[in-house]
Amino acid sequence: MCQLGAKRAKSAAVSRVTAHVGAKRPGKDDHHEGHRHPERSRSHRPLRAGPHLRFRTTHCRCQGGNLLFASGQIALSPETGELVGTTIEEQTAQVMKNVAAILAEAGTDFDHVLKATCFLDDIDDFAAFNAEYAKSFGDARPARSAVGVAKLPKGALVEVEVIAEV
Repeated sequence: MCQLGAKRAKSAAVSRVTAHVGAKRPGKDDHHEGHRHPERSRSHRPLRAGPHLRFRTTHCRCQGGNLLFASGQIALSPETGELVGTTIEEQTAQVMKNVAAILAEAGTDFDHVLKATCFLDDIDDFAAFNAEYAKSFGDARPARSAVGVAKLPKGALVEVEVIAEV
């Protein structure tokens, strides 16, 4: 592993530990823990299904910009915290609303998403998922990976995480 790869791996490990214990990393200000916009009420923010950050922004030295790394989103209602929908289409629509809310909170949108990783409870649902997913991106689609998994949190059918320019 190169030095840069080793630094990233160490940073990722620190981030995971920090997220689990709730402590802030030394030398980081609140800006990097996620943007807070007073005009957005807390009820519109996607809820977390576990002890992790919803997103983290970081400066990318290679491109000279900032990147947003959003945690995977499942179809949780921001108002109730309950899973929304029973079909792949309904859950994908809610997931994409949750991703849109995170992107907006960070000051960006779907046009600036560079990479999406999609997890499907049943890979046979890919065509139906893809049709709903495509509505959020229009013609500007990012690089994407989609994989079938054995199980998702709370019995969700789909989870999507994104990396976007901020």
